[in-house]
Amino acid sequence: MEARNRFGVVSVFFGIAGLLAGIGITEAERVRIPGSGHLLTWMDRLGLVRPPPPGQAPEWRPRGLLDLTDDRVLQWILVYSVCFAIWALLMALLAEQQREESSSLGLGFILGALALYVHGFEYGMSALLAGGVALVLIRRGES
Repeated sequence: MEARNRFGVVSVFFGIAGLLAGIGITEAERVRIPGSGHLLTWMDRLGLVRPPPPGQAPEWRPRGLLDLTDDRVLQWILVYSVCFAIWALLMALLAEQQREESSSLGLGFILGALALYVHGFEYGMSALLAGGVALVLIRRGES
């Protein structure tokens, strides 16, 4: 990786991560059965769930801040997907400001906008329009 093209490459990386997370969350929400507890079942198979002591019945406990449920995991992936997409857009604009090669920064910007588009048409189009305006302002400020 050249030092001259570092923000563009980072933009592509964040764009790919955001897009993959966005597609993953969309597919997981599409095929998930509410209340099925796939995460708990998987963690139980791995031996990460502590069974009740011998001779005692399982009991309900209040939810803690760090308790993992299927819904909470999906929400965190959604947050990360949006954050990665926004970082891809910002890194692409920063790469443009630093006058890096346009191939990687353009790809990173488009991937970031696509990652937002997965969550909603209006988000992706807003990102493209705002980025286009920012690009025009950056290029106008240079001349």
